[in-house]
Amino acid sequence: MKPIIAAVLAVLLTASTALAQGSTPNPALMKRGTTRIVSGAALIGMALGLAVANSGDNSSTFSTALPLTLASAGGVVLLLGARDQRRAHQPSLTVGFSAGRTASVRIMRSW
Repeated sequence: MKPIIAAVLAVLLTASTALAQGSTPNPALMKRGTTRIVSGAALIGMALGLAVANSGDNSSTFSTALPLTLASAGGVVLLLGARDQRRAHQPSLTVGFSAGRTASVRIMRSW
């Protein structure tokens, strides 16, 4: 009886420390996120530079549409990079249900 109690106690003590350890972030996803954030910031910077350079020229709609397009594309790329970095640090939980000849529930946790 004493070995069983010792084994259960050892499992309980080591399980709490193992659960306290966080998951390590995915380095490939972190790098992709950082690259997207830098690219998005560069696009927004280019849009600001073009907007300042063309501020006196109101003759064409292209000179006003191009900075807006670059800024919006840069914002989207920047947000996608932030999402990649968040996914690298936080796991996501997906729950799926299947009803057919055999009913099943699938719970998948991915990093």
